[in-house]
Amino acid sequence: MKTRTFTISIILALLLVLPFINGCLKKGEEDPFLSIYTRKARVTGDWKVNNFYSDVKTTVGSGTDNQTRTVLQVDGENWNETFYVLGTDSVRETEGTILQYEYKFDKNGYYQSVYEYMIVKNSYNEDLGQDSTITTVIKLEYFGTWNFLGNIDDYKNKERLALVITEEKYLEYISRYVVSEDDDGAGSSLPPTRIAISKRYANGEMSTIWTLKSLRNKEMIMHQNINAFYVETLNGSGTPFTNVGYQEQTLVQGDAVEEE
Repeated sequence: MKTRTFTISIILALLLVLPFINGCLKKGEEDPFLSIYTRKARVTGDWKVNNFYSDVKTTVGSGTDNQTRTVLQVDGENWNETFYVLGTDSVRETEGTILQYEYKFDKNGYYQSVYEYMIVKNSYNEDLGQDSTITTVIKLEYFGTWNFLGNIDDYKNKERLALVITEEKYLEYISRYVVSEDDDGAGSSLPPTRIAISKRYANGEMSTIWTLKSLRNKEMIMHQNINAFYVETLNGSGTPFTNVGYQEQTLVQGDAVEEE
């Protein structure tokens, strides 16, 4: 009788503990096999994007004559975008600086992110004898909620993270500084250009989904495949656009940020 009671107690204990253990087991392909923290606890907190890589091919029209490829890389504070016109030797590279790139995941399911970078370009106008410095700062902010997705298709339970966007803010600030030879090298600032766009969405109307390749206590690797198709119509004539590629970002937290 005592043996049966002991066995029942063990089974009941396992039933209580298994759900918590399941949240600590490996889900992503680069996850640790077992963690002392649940997946929710590992996501919750303040994160800095340490690396970001995006590679997307865009096709305009139904053929392959009008194709471009955009590669965007973030490495710490370095921002770099390379634009290729496929089938030609045309390549345009733009460098910039990351001002802030962060995520905040609240334990109650709220999240916000900020992505801000700066591009500085210098040019010289021989006809006017002027040196110009153009500084562009772009800032994107998102607010919303976060949650895990279940085991849909080939994905495991809590392998993917859904970010539901309820508010989006875009700010572009362009300043110009001109130095003229006719004015003995004196410089002047031109009136800046400021573009601000704010959007709000109903809960569930706008979302983005990331696969968690790795979810550790101090590091998170998020991957997203891109395969989009849309058509723009003007005066009854439509032009199809196709975007194919992927993007991946590595977020670090706490001591991992300080060790950079």
